[in-house]
Amino acid sequence: MTGVAVRPDPDSQYFWDAAASDTLVGQACAVCSRFRLPPREHCPDCHAAAPLWRPLDRRGTVMGAVVLHRPFDEAFADLIPLMIAHVEIDGTDGRMVLIGNLAPAIPVDQAIGRRVAVTFAEWAGARLPSFILED
Repeated sequence: MTGVAVRPDPDSQYFWDAAASDTLVGQACAVCSRFRLPPREHCPDCHAAAPLWRPLDRRGTVMGAVVLHRPFDEAFADLIPLMIAHVEIDGTDGRMVLIGNLAPAIPVDQAIGRRVAVTFAEWAGARLPSFILED
């Protein structure tokens, strides 16, 4: 099915519901406090079945980036070329690395290490995390 950006499952539904109201959350373990992505019922570190959703900082650092020249889904065809960044979210010990559009688009080698703010944008019928350069 094209034109649908998000297909939540029971483990990720809370994230997408929060994103719909421009809230950034991440799943952590209620026992050992480690963040995890993707969200799942059992902690990969201590194996507890105690998922807990926490609000996340809305800042991060670009760890990687790529410019798409072909749409991965027809719903994104009008956005090509599209810069996608891998962003490590502050305060998560490197455990929460989200992907999303980076604006303004800059050369990939200049994006790595840059500080960004998290925002949300409506794309293909869903609110998706996006990133704006801070400096």
